[in-house]
Amino acid sequence: ISELLNNAEDHSPFDTWYAFGNFFMTDEEQDCEFVGEVNLAFMNFGYSIYKGIIDTKDQNVDQFTDLNRMINAVKTKDKRNRFTKENLLTLYSLQEGISRLKHEDVSRGTGTMTFIRSFLEMGDYESKKDGFIPRLLIFSGNTVVRCDNSYRPFRKNNRYWISLNNSDNLADLPDKSHLKSSNQNFPGTLLVVKMYLNREHLHTK
Repeated sequence: ISELLNNAEDHSPFDTWYAFGNFFMTDEEQDCEFVGEVNLAFMNFGYSIYKGIIDTKDQNVDQFTDLNRMINAVKTKDKRNRFTKENLLTLYSLQEGISRLKHEDVSRGTGTMTFIRSFLEMGDYESKKDGFIPRLLIFSGNTVVRCDNSYRPFRKNNRYWISLNNSDNLADLPDKSHLKSSNQNFPGTLLVVKMYLNREHLHTK
């Protein structure tokens, strides 16, 4: 969470961010497992993830060249034009080691991926029959990213990546249900989490 708050301060022209959290517990009836629902939200205004990367492309030439190459490779497969350049660049910016501030500090670009991994490690309890379906949503500009148990981060070349597809390959098309455009533009970044803490599941882990 501290990484996210640092991001909120570093990736906005305003030194203000907003954080919200609550916790609901289920009724502990006889023979009923304890499940707690956690809701978190982090928001900052300013520029979108996409705009932040675009505005610093001249300072991060190598990084932007690699990102642009990936986008072009995927766009050649996107015959139905399901994903915009903003959609893809927003997804790629979540990868470990990618940051608009890379030119200032080469170690930047770990915070969001660390949070995604932590969410999926601690909040991966799921029970569809009970309606307990964890999810992490990122709204930024005209893009919406969804992270859940369907597509988890994977480790390759000592870095963590998330491709939002079954192939664990960023050169392949992501799932349209997990990366999409929004008709509304969010001027900044809003990250929303819903997860369920199951006592027995956590003990097992």
